[in-house]
Amino acid sequence: MRLIGRTKIQTAFFCAFLCLIWLGLAGSECRSEGETATADTSKTTPSVPKTEDSKDNSQPKTLTENPKKTTAPEIKPVAKPSEKQKDTAVPTTTEKAAKAAANTPKTVENPADPNEIKPPEKSDTKNISPAPEKPEEEKTPPTPQPKPAEKPKDTTKPKTDTPKTKTEDKPAKTPPTETPASDPNSVSSPADPNAIKPSDDKEDVFSPKLSTLIKINEAFETIFSSEFVSEKGLVDYAKLRRKRSTLLNLAKDLDNVNPMILMSLSPKEKTAFWINTHNACILKLIVDYYPIQHKPYMIFYPNNSIMQITGDWRTKHFFDVQGFQYKLEEIEQEFLMDRTKDPRILFALSYASIGGANLRNEPYTAEKMDEQLDDQVRKYLKSEQGMKIDRDKNTLYLSNLFTMYKHKEMFLASEYAKILRFRDHKPEVQAWLNFIRDYLSEEDIRFLEEGDYKIKFIKYDWELDEGK
Repeated sequence: MRLIGRTKIQTAFFCAFLCLIWLGLAGSECRSEGETATADTSKTTPSVPKTEDSKDNSQPKTLTENPKKTTAPEIKPVAKPSEKQKDTAVPTTTEKAAKAAANTPKTVENPADPNEIKPPEKSDTKNISPAPEKPEEEKTPPTPQPKPAEKPKDTTKPKTDTPKTKTEDKPAKTPPTETPASDPNSVSSPADPNAIKPSDDKEDVFSPKLSTLIKINEAFETIFSSEFVSEKGLVDYAKLRRKRSTLLNLAKDLDNVNPMILMSLSPKEKTAFWINTHNACILKLIVDYYPIQHKPYMIFYPNNSIMQITGDWRTKHFFDVQGFQYKLEEIEQEFLMDRTKDPRILFALSYASIGGANLRNEPYTAEKMDEQLDDQVRKYLKSEQGMKIDRDKNTLYLSNLFTMYKHKEMFLASEYAKILRFRDHKPEVQAWLNFIRDYLSEEDIRFLEEGDYKIKFIKYDWELDEGK
């Protein structure tokens, strides 16, 4: 009868195993119930042997009397042995395994006491605990041993943790060594020399910029001198080419000028700087292409004209100033015409031609700016290229310089267009007449105010302003 009951229990176990596959958690409960039935026979004996005998006597009776009802009473009351499912999973396969499981706890009863008395092992015997555990694992196949095996693992973890903390203390000592390394770059006392160096570098960079401005002014004085420029404003380009090192050094200094230095200058100093820079750049352009090669298709310009140079000399050639590249047109319009709105500057800028303004054999300075500009206008208007009055034909001849490029717009934007004189003329003519009136004699002024005349323009002469 017992065999029949056990075989039925086995069939119930296999059914429970199949239920685990298809029903999940519901199958797991059936498995625990089937396993607990076998666990009662094996594990209840060590704790209370007398009650186990009674239970053993009662179990087969219930199995023989009602074999189908055996599962229900065994499943519900036994819930605690679910934690020991692993212990019963192995013996339930065969009857021999069940007998072995019944015999094993008897063998475990004696060593179980030392296993239960392992709290003294937790006291401080950390190095001793793992050694006896390994032979115990070899002697006892049952699974209750892995739990104390986990405990020495926990004990070993603090062992590993303690050396890690030691190793972590060592790198913890290193970061303070790293922090002073970072501090010199930012704050600490070694940082002070590093902080002082950029300030010194700024002063070193700032002071050479001042020195470069001095060098630039000295270069202007050497270039715009009687050595290269005559009193009539003609330039000895051959000699300037032989001694072009001054121009090359000047070009480097102009590129290295700090814009903050130029911003700190007064308006007249800025105007003098950009006029001299414009004229020096156009001299360098001529020297770079000197002697100028004639182009057969440029038949409307002289052979040695600046117009023979490849590309538009005002818009296609760039010059490095204060770290940027500028065209001559940009220097003229942005830094001079738009800022000053003074038409006198037109007669200070050289176009390297006879028809334009003549160069001075001195650089422009802020102290002499007004005198130099007025002198340039007077000289230009007295020349044949500047202005003529033909009283016989009642004609006023003005240079085409008044209408070239954007010069007409510049006159209209100036204060001379607002003077209430010559209002019977066009606005641009009114501005021109008001402008030249201040530089003419009384007879010429009377002719302009009382005479009935026409205005014609003189053809611009693009011949190179070269002289020896």
